[in-house]
Amino acid sequence: MTSPKKGHDRHFLAEMSRAAKAALKRDKLHVLADKGHFSGHEILACHEAGIMTTIPQLATSGNRIKGLYVKADSPYEADRDAYR
Repeated sequence: MTSPKKGHDRHFLAEMSRAAKAALKRDKLHVLADKGHFSGHEILACHEAGIMTTIPQLATSGNRIKGLYVKADSPYEADRDAYR
């Protein structure tokens, strides 16, 4: 059987995480993944299955393309709790 999701990592986070949880026989699991797996739907499915996820969010701002600065361009100053 061919999966309609074949080839797209972001569609397999919950499925693979549930399989790992079952294989490890754990009630809870914390999964770390790269930003290629970021999907709100998949993260919610993991949460509902008792799986915590840590995944960097995709850069969604179009400002860099417009030649503008984005938050990542500004260093964070913890003592001031501010970006410069």
